[in-house]
Amino acid sequence: MKIQYVECGCCGHFHLPEFFGDCRDNANRFNHMQLDEKHGSKGWDYLSEEDQLQAEESDQ
Repeated sequence: MKIQYVECGCCGHFHLPEFFGDCRDNANRFNHMQLDEKHGSKGWDYLSEEDQLQAEESDQ
């Protein structure tokens, strides 16, 4: 099972879905290279900003 991240529209990096803190917190924001090193190139996935908006719209 791949670890899921979300793309952040504010900082352009990725966060865990349960993170709602300050985007400048380097311990909780990641780029592609960092996530590849941490989980392998196929060990993680993300929801793009567009995917998140579509999910919100379908929930309403």
